[in-house]
Amino acid sequence: MEKIKTLWQRLTWAITPPARKTAQRAAVFDVLKDIPETAALLDLAAAKGVSIDFDKSLIGKKTSGVFTRSTLPGKTCIKLKPGRAAGETAATLVHELRHLWQAEVLGLDGAKDLRGEYIDPATKILVTRIKEADAFAFTHYIASRVERMNRDLAELGDMLMTIKGDAPKLSLTDEDRARIDAHFREKHKDMQQQDVDIIRSRFLAELADLDGYDRRALRKYHALYTHPDFETKKKPPEDAVFQLSNLRRILRAGVGQDAPDYMADLDDAALAAKILAPIAADVKNAAGLITAFEKAAADSRLSPEEMLKAKQDIHKAVKDVTAQLRKKQLLKSTL
Repeated sequence: MEKIKTLWQRLTWAITPPARKTAQRAAVFDVLKDIPETAALLDLAAAKGVSIDFDKSLIGKKTSGVFTRSTLPGKTCIKLKPGRAAGETAATLVHELRHLWQAEVLGLDGAKDLRGEYIDPATKILVTRIKEADAFAFTHYIASRVERMNRDLAELGDMLMTIKGDAPKLSLTDEDRARIDAHFREKHKDMQQQDVDIIRSRFLAELADLDGYDRRALRKYHALYTHPDFETKKKPPEDAVFQLSNLRRILRAGVGQDAPDYMADLDDAALAAKILAPIAADVKNAAGLITAFEKAAADSRLSPEEMLKAKQDIHKAVKDVTAQLRKKQLLKSTL
């Protein structure tokens, strides 16, 4: 029944007139154009030639949006699930635009420029956790900004009604404007610190809810380097190692160069401990098996038979880790 529903929804989208699809896309953009941070991200996407479109293949899937990097010109893109409300789709787009911004800030040049992300399984999981927790936290931060803007607009409306009374066409005096400006300046004098607190607390909370991402990251690493049926690929060069100090560049409450570091109170060691602490025991065990195997293989300490046996043991451990992804509680994707 679910498959029939998915096929019907995909067919419905396929026959939707192009003008209506364009209008739906514009409605999503309109939600974000009035927010400085998201307007800047839309400008970044346009400047980089990153397309943003609906994709019917996402209908019926848990994932509501995908950001894909490519080494081919014009192929880096953001895909969104059709058929959802503009506000929901806008939230997904914020998440994916944050990933685009992360790649830009980190200087990643296409899908093959991993800069050490795959140097070992722990690093792959660490990088995935930082990127995803930050993208979720930033989306929450933007939602909080919108809620604050709406509250301010409602309060401003009440203030204007009080000032104008029964004369809605009455013009504000200079004193009225000054009083209103002073009120909101005082109200938001600590806004930057409030923003830092909002995104930081959400980042820390999200770290406890990334088990599905940990398992996918380990599966992807395994497929590249230790799967028994695949030839082991060459690791990134040592000078491409991802340093945590570089990754911290994306932990910003905003998207401008002056946006504050919302994890500045923790040194690298404490931050890494926070990020890695929630990882499940079976994921850690599988990652440890891979690391031990790679060290032994690099030192030529394994015979061909021992190498195959180690890879088969790793494959079983990773297969068990991946099997947990089928459980509903681990299927968190984007938004």
